[in-house]
Amino acid sequence: MKSSRVLLVSLGVILLAFALRLFRLDFFSLRGDEAFTVLFVQKPLAQMWHETLTVEPNPPLLYFALRGWIALTGDGEFATRFFSAFWGVLSVALLYRLAREIFKPWRAARVYANEQTIALAAAFLIAVNPYQIWHSQDVRNYTLWPALSLLALIFFWQWYRGGASPAGRNKRGMLPLLFFVLAELAALYAHYYEAFILLALNLFVFATARRDLKKLAQWLGAQIILALLYLPYPLLLSNRVSAYGEGSGRQGVALWEIARETFSAFVVGETFSAEWRAWLWLPFALLALTSLIYLFARDKRRGLFFALYAGIPTLAVFALNTARPLYLERYLNGIAPAYYLLLAYGFAQMLRALDARVKAPNARRVGLALGVGALSALAFFGLRNYWSDPAFAKAPDWRGLARIINARAQPGDLIAQNFPEMSLLYYDRSQLPLGVYPETFLPDAKTAQQLNAVNANFKRVWFIPAAPDFWDPEQYVEQWLDRRGDLLNEWRVGALDLRLYATASQYLNAMTKSDAVFGDTLRLLGYRIATEQNIPQLVLYWRVVGAPSRDLRVRVRYQDGAQFTQGLYEPNASAYPTSVWHKNETVVSQIALEPDAARAREWRVSVCDVNGENCLSLRAPRNARDQNELLISLP
Repeated sequence: MKSSRVLLVSLGVILLAFALRLFRLDFFSLRGDEAFTVLFVQKPLAQMWHETLTVEPNPPLLYFALRGWIALTGDGEFATRFFSAFWGVLSVALLYRLAREIFKPWRAARVYANEQTIALAAAFLIAVNPYQIWHSQDVRNYTLWPALSLLALIFFWQWYRGGASPAGRNKRGMLPLLFFVLAELAALYAHYYEAFILLALNLFVFATARRDLKKLAQWLGAQIILALLYLPYPLLLSNRVSAYGEGSGRQGVALWEIARETFSAFVVGETFSAEWRAWLWLPFALLALTSLIYLFARDKRRGLFFALYAGIPTLAVFALNTARPLYLERYLNGIAPAYYLLLAYGFAQMLRALDARVKAPNARRVGLALGVGALSALAFFGLRNYWSDPAFAKAPDWRGLARIINARAQPGDLIAQNFPEMSLLYYDRSQLPLGVYPETFLPDAKTAQQLNAVNANFKRVWFIPAAPDFWDPEQYVEQWLDRRGDLLNEWRVGALDLRLYATASQYLNAMTKSDAVFGDTLRLLGYRIATEQNIPQLVLYWRVVGAPSRDLRVRVRYQDGAQFTQGLYEPNASAYPTSVWHKNETVVSQIALEPDAARAREWRVSVCDVNGENCLSLRAPRNARDQNELLISLP
């Protein structure tokens, strides 16, 4: 292929990568880790540095680089994600260059005469890859790290090749090795697991250049410099390496599962259903494995390099995850280029074989078109799911949820979550206090004390419940608010629920007072009627005088025309029946009546057994009762 055509195609691939990474860049709300990162880097410099050493699990390069970027561009969604998109696009160009460096012939023989095809195929693979595009639209370090690692590998191969071919034996310049040290140092400060890639390079150099003492001396010198400039940070300054265990990380994952999950994610992405992902990766894995075996057979050095490049970090993470929760597939994104290069090599070799064995004209072009078409179709469906299917959305609609709170917030309100999530902090403009209850995964005695303090000190609570399998799995906080709070309104914002409760500090002053007593068990402090919506609602505020010994129901009767209609309702959710109510506690009953109840002049309320019979005796003013029924007039 002519150099001018190669240049045009490579530029086209880079522009395609740029377009895909900018498309809908700010469409999704920032997810929790993104919001944390953006807020973290805007803390006072001394505080950010201290917490990088003691709290945050990643090295400091991302935070300082993003801090400078935000100072120039602001902290908006598009601006902050563009930081990651830049490194994602740069990775496409760097992978192209690395492929040219690796597959450049050792000698004049045309063993790798199709290096341009390999380089273009690898660049195209990473350019349209849904997984890499996802992370290019994510404000974390999973594009910064691979880009710096690729840059370091380019300089490594320039240095390594300087003495690996007859033409290069007199060009053992130290400049590529110096640039390698700088790029590798940056990669190490971008992600701790870059150390495993460096370990792979060391094994490769000592296995293939052990007889070249001058080269080994240069390499050892570079390693000493890297050790002096890097090791004091993880070993002396920071406690993250020795103390950290990722809360969302996994532990005890088998080596085969790690290899399968990472390869599948890096090649196919994570925006297909589990059924599709279960087999879509298999043909790619077969091609990559065949490519590695074929490469070993033709060139043991390059074959060894790829085996170490992909294998050593995978083995190292497997060893770590046997003792601590330090595995997620993205923690190995630095080795994803190894898979793209192997796939590109296999694809290029298939095109060569097609050229040699099929004499039909344009056979190579047909094969190229089929390969590019298949990859494009896979990328299209993966990206379509990511951008349009809510099941694969990057984050819930925190932006929309915060918009509701910001528009309706009042003094005395509190925002409460029963799970830790930073996204709301990024979008919240209400300046309301925000609390997380429980503070740990499971509620404890402190949680009840905190909720009682909320009930006493705040008028309303904006509550965002977690998914039941994520945090507070028994939904303790939600059930507590349902019992003690008056649910004023609720919204469904995409995958999120938002509920607004009035606390006792609010509703005890705003209610219509009653002070009716049912038997020796329940005192009705007051009530609230809501008839604005299609479903009329009666809210009752109870004080438990004596703990009920049985399950009770609230019976509501009203006259609809010439007939009386009645309904039986649980005073609270079935998870909290009256038989477990405690003396002196306040409980709120939310009762949704039938639509025709709104036409009645009054509602007759009594407390009876589960069959609506044997009602408790009622003590109330005569003009407010009819035997054991409390009369509530509608406005």
